[in-house]
Amino acid sequence: MVTGFQSCALPIYDNTAATAPTSGYTVQAGDVAPTAPVAVAVADGSVTVTPQDGDTSALTVDYTDETGTAQSVTATKGSNGDWTLPAGTPAGVTVNATTGVVTLSENAVGDGTTVSSEASDGALTTAGANVTAGNVAPTAPLATALTNGSVTVAPQDGDTTSLTVNYTDETGAAQTVIANKAGGMKAAESGFTNCNV
Repeated sequence: MVTGFQSCALPIYDNTAATAPTSGYTVQAGDVAPTAPVAVAVADGSVTVTPQDGDTSALTVDYTDETGTAQSVTATKGSNGDWTLPAGTPAGVTVNATTGVVTLSENAVGDGTTVSSEASDGALTTAGANVTAGNVAPTAPLATALTNGSVTVAPQDGDTTSLTVNYTDETGAAQTVIANKAGGMKAAESGFTNCNV
């Protein structure tokens, strides 16, 4: 197969030629853009982006991380066929050295944000279809009753941004407190005491 605008000579035969002629027309083969990469939003909140052909030598993925910051990473295929990511690639972003599959972990990409990608062969690029990273429910908090009569409630993952605790105080009144990851605590009903975050 001829690719990359290479030149080749096409010999011309006639019905009487006993041997192949030594001359012919020279034509130029046009370069073909790589096949679009395929991005998949996985149920656990991660996203994978897969190159689709051997002509792809670079795979760029644009996404928004969990802090709301736009990020762009490019995996490249070396002369030995191995795929690598550059130094300084954000945490949670990996590439399979053999297949070139780029994975954005669930903690690397923001829930509900758009992920775009494009494949390049060094001359032409092809954009893949955008996908939306999944929204994954946080892990249930862990409540522990201590021997001194107090209770602790702890979030179990980094995706939790607020924690609501419903309880009954010693006067028999129902209380609700909400702790926010950004800092501070508020009460759904005022006048509670002996709560901290």
